Amino acid sequence: HAYLDYATAVLLVATSFALASGQPLSVSSESWASAGLAAVGGCLLMLGNLSMQRALLLGVPLTIVLPLQGSLTVVLGTSINYVLQPERSEPRRLFAGVAAFLVAIALSATAHVAHERQAASRRERRRRRKRQHAASCRPCCGAQAPLVNGAGSSTPQAGELTIESAPAADAATTTATANATTGLFVAAAGGLCFGFFSPCFNLAVNDELGWVRQSGGAPLKVFAANLYFCVAFALSAWAANLALMRWPPPGTQRSSLSEYASSPSDGRWLALLSGVVCAIGNAAQFVGGDMAGFASADLVQAFPIVGTVWGVACLGEFRKASSRVYVLLAAMYGAFLSAVALLAWSVR
Repeated sequence: HAYLDYATAVLLVATSFALASGQPLSVSSESWASAGLAAVGGCLLMLGNLSMQRALLLGVPLTIVLPLQGSLTVVLGTSINYVLQPERSEPRRLFAGVAAFLVAIALSATAHVAHERQAASRRERRRRRKRQHAASCRPCCGAQAPLVNGAGSSTPQAGELTIESAPAADAATTTATANATTGLFVAAAGGLCFGFFSPCFNLAVNDELGWVRQSGGAPLKVFAANLYFCVAFALSAWAANLALMRWPPPGTQRSSLSEYASSPSDGRWLALLSGVVCAIGNAAQFVGGDMAGFASADLVQAFPIVGTVWGVACLGEFRKASSRVYVLLAAMYGAFLSAVALLAWSVR
């Protein structure tokens, strides 16, 4: 439900920007290739956002999802945009920034793996202590059991310690680990979608490959292309979410449009606000890319720094982590900041 509010807010903000810009919004038959490329970029952005939500639901921390997807976005998007516009960026600084983002990926993944191993080790120690405590209590409890429960009674009573829950705990741990692994693959797939949406928009407004001009048309201006980008984003978001409401993933409840319409308003304003912020960020990236080159404009992917800070400081992720994990997180922040600085410095 929240994602539907989010997508609607994105479309409304993009429409207001397009109308306020005064740029022509109509598309001639020769320029539909430009609108189509912008629409493909919007669909890719929607899939990336959807994968982010799914990865979080599968148990991957926000501090891992955002750096992983942001770094893949920069590695793919910056490389493709540089190939399309090599004259707009200084390659050594640009790809040094890309390398810094790759380092950030490695550091974030290492921090996640180290934290998960430490958490699993703590859970195993707690289970071992419970089993040892149950075993030490069994002789005295077993001697008194016939007097209290009747001779031959084998049914555990309230308060009696048992160890039969260990296999269930092991199964739960295995399921959680499998879900987190699946979530990492989902997040990586979303990062691939994020990596291609910016080059699609670049082609829509600059037509480096000449697809639009070959048909006798002209590429769209930035705000007009952004409108078609967000229309495709909103329509694909509604289609995907209506399908998920009708056929929900395992472990989630089925929903409907009537339930969406009657859902409480508490918290919905946050979804709308996030859509407004996303729409403004997209428009700023596209305008900046048009002015300074889309490869260097990918420095806006620094948003994982803010998201990771939220995850650690406000959401309690990496609570009780070791000093080694915190050192890895600090190094990840440093790699991100270096990457953003290098991309900004690469503008010609």
